[in-house]
Amino acid sequence: MTSSAEGFQVTPQATLSIRGDAWSGSRQRDDVTGIAQASAWANGKLRIEDYGLLTFDGWARGQTKQQDGPHDAISPAARIRELYWRQSLGSFDVKLGRLMTAWGRADGINPTDKLSAKDFTLLVPDDTDQRSGNDGMEVSKDTNVGRFSWLWFAHAVSDIIPLTLDRPGVSYRVEAPPKQAQWGFKWDTNGEGMDGSLSYFEGFDPNPSIRLDQVSITGATIGLFHQPIRMLGGDISINRLGAIWRGEIAATRPMDDADTPYFRSNPQVFAVFGGEFTPVARTTLSLQAVAKRVYGFVSPDALTDPIEREVAWSQAANSGQTAGFQKGLTLRYASRWLNDTLALEASGLILWPSRNGTWRTRLNYSLTDQCSLLLGTDAYFGRQDTSFGQLKPNRLWYLQIRYSV
Repeated sequence: MTSSAEGFQVTPQATLSIRGDAWSGSRQRDDVTGIAQASAWANGKLRIEDYGLLTFDGWARGQTKQQDGPHDAISPAARIRELYWRQSLGSFDVKLGRLMTAWGRADGINPTDKLSAKDFTLLVPDDTDQRSGNDGMEVSKDTNVGRFSWLWFAHAVSDIIPLTLDRPGVSYRVEAPPKQAQWGFKWDTNGEGMDGSLSYFEGFDPNPSIRLDQVSITGATIGLFHQPIRMLGGDISINRLGAIWRGEIAATRPMDDADTPYFRSNPQVFAVFGGEFTPVARTTLSLQAVAKRVYGFVSPDALTDPIEREVAWSQAANSGQTAGFQKGLTLRYASRWLNDTLALEASGLILWPSRNGTWRTRLNYSLTDQCSLLLGTDAYFGRQDTSFGQLKPNRLWYLQIRYSV
């Protein structure tokens, strides 16, 4: 639809998704079960001739049961994920507002992805729906050697992570993200059958670190805070030999000083590489190798105090730093049948030496062009002191009906 008055032309575009869900449990590592949820997801664009493009993405929801815990550790009832104005100023492309920036070309695991936050407790089938934006500006320019982008954000953002809040005597102190500016720089290039980028970020890790703030006769207080970091990364995607090969690597270094290696993230190099294949028609198979080298890692088992040791292992698991060197494999299988009305997807990840991981399945059936039915499961395995083993209480199944207009 387009409207105009005296040469002033407005072109709106919008989509709306209405969803009804049933979930067997929460993603907060608690005892909440049997959750019903209704939500509305909307996104749209409003193009104003000669004045740029306004982009919006947001959602609102209601559910039958709420988890307990600190306000900052609970999913909100509504969120504006993205709201920005975009305009070309000469040879520069400018975005201003709330930006939902995602870096990385690897399949599902992106070591360079540090610019926007995720809500890991949100009850959504799609991981991309966990993402939300940050307030700032992006200035880009296309050149003969690629596209250069500079990003500035007014403040830090925080992931929402599941907390073990139902344990007697344990409370959490969740620090707000620092009100300090962050910035990043990215160079994208492409050629025949390939594209890649180099990136740099300086700001705060959106994934909070965990520390033991206080111990008394009445219990323990655990603090969540954000470390300042520098990250240098790169990624590449190549279409060769009938497959798409993707690689991504990031070197991350905290910029703060700490007296202990246990209650903070350590410097690391994190790499992912693999290929996506099409063995038969309407079927995709993706395999990736994962490797992470953590510098300065010291096992929390060296701590003699049991409370300190448990909190230190919780921090190691949350940061994905449970060993000095970790390796793993990811697998994703997707297939479509019945004239593309039925889609099956299964994906998994396993990490060594801690032998923990996850396995997820999803079945999507299109009832009509606008209405679809989705059934899925999330499963986790491993020891309690590992990244995925700590999430075993979050094993669940879900059923969703979605109507899009």
